[in-house]
Amino acid sequence: MSLHDDWVAAKKQSVKDFKEAQKNYLKAQDKKINATNDAKAKKKALDMVLGEAGLDQGESLDDYLKFADGFGKSLDALEKAIDNNKKLSDKYDFNGGIDKLLANKDTAKQMLMVCQKGLRTGLITFYMRDHKLAPQAVYDQYVQDGAKDQIDLATLNQALLDDWEEAVKNPQTLTANGKKLIERLRDQAKFDLEQDMVRKMVADQAAMKNLGFVLKPTVDALKKEVRDTAKKYDEQINSAAKRWKDLKPQFWQPLDDTLQAIMTYVDAH
Repeated sequence: MSLHDDWVAAKKQSVKDFKEAQKNYLKAQDKKINATNDAKAKKKALDMVLGEAGLDQGESLDDYLKFADGFGKSLDALEKAIDNNKKLSDKYDFNGGIDKLLANKDTAKQMLMVCQKGLRTGLITFYMRDHKLAPQAVYDQYVQDGAKDQIDLATLNQALLDDWEEAVKNPQTLTANGKKLIERLRDQAKFDLEQDMVRKMVADQAAMKNLGFVLKPTVDALKKEVRDTAKKYDEQINSAAKRWKDLKPQFWQPLDDTLQAIMTYVDAH
């Protein structure tokens, strides 16, 4: 069942209970109503009895609780957005590791875009492709100060930078240690991609929109709309229920319970 379906079901149950409560109350007040055979006096007694119970506005629950027709549409829109985002989150699995993200052409494209925006293109091109280059070529393009696609090891891993700088002083040392240095550099690139760049991609509205997500500002606006309406309805119910406390069944309870369940859902998402 959807939130909208739950709300419709609660309204139907409340209408049914309302009619039963009215019937039960009037039956209990028959003596007051039928104390006279005078039609005008009987009508006056009936109005008084209904007024005492707060049932003097009409025979329909809608006469008491004016609920806006747009609430169902708001519930549908919010639930659709949340379900859409959950399905996409499960599909892309942003916590599943960089290799899984790069294996998907859609997330790989967005990751590259975010790296480019953050001037971190070297990080991803080295990780995806250029870790296969010779050690000297890797050093020239990615490690040395001022390199075209320099990975900032001075910030990320000073010890690894020191080992590279030491190794390039001697071609034999670079040949002997180059493979291991490249592996360490790729491990560092992977760590930075997973710990920093994936987070930035998820926070990037353009990337998320391109992947089909409903953006957070839109979801927040839908939540606010539902919260505001639910609060208004709850206040209407509580105000009216003060006069209905002695009526059985408590026909407003299904509405109140469903509004609370809706708010719990909104707060949980």
